[in-house]
Parts: sequence; C-alpha cells; structure tokens
Amino acid sequence: MRDRLAQIEHLKLDLTPDFAKRTIRGTTTLTFKPIAKPLAKLELEAVGLTIDGVTTQGATLKEYQVTEDKLVLAFEPPLAVGSEAVVIIAYRAQLELL
Repeated sequence: MRDRLAQIEHLKLDLTPDFAKRTIRGTTTLTFKPIAKPLAKLELEAVGLTIDGVTTQGATLKEYQVTEDKLVLAFEPPLAVGSEAVVIIAYRAQLELL
C-alpha cells in the first residue's frame, strides 16, 4: 500500500464520447493539497489513456511522464503542505469491446 501524499479537494470530469468510433475525449481538473510533507512528485493512474497535455495552476510543473499505466507529475519547487494546486489533464482513450 502506498502512502497518501495529497488530499483531493475537488475533481471535475468533462467527457465527450464518440459512440461510432468507440472513443472518448476528456479533461480532468484535479484540485488537491499536499499532506504531511512537501510534494515533489504525484503519480496518477492512467491505464489505457493517451495524455494530450497537462497544465497547472498554483504549482510549477517541471515535467510530466506517461508510463504504461501512470501519469507522473514532477513539481519544482515541491508543493508546500496545505497549499492548494490544480492540475488539468487532457486525454483520450479507445473503448474496448466487452
């Protein structure tokens, strides 16, 4: 089990499905606050997603990396405990047949 590094304050999803192509486009706006210690890196699950872009408010995003199953955000300087930050992630996905 991983340590909880941030408190999610608000999550907004804006999704647009294309039923004919079986795809979805979306934007997720995640508002959060680091807890316990300054936050230099945040890992988010991103299985099956193609990340089109990441922007931030209240934080300086040094870089982001997309792995097979995660989106890893690196902040420079690290976010202070209790400070609020917003990450906006644009993505798309191909829906699988069941």
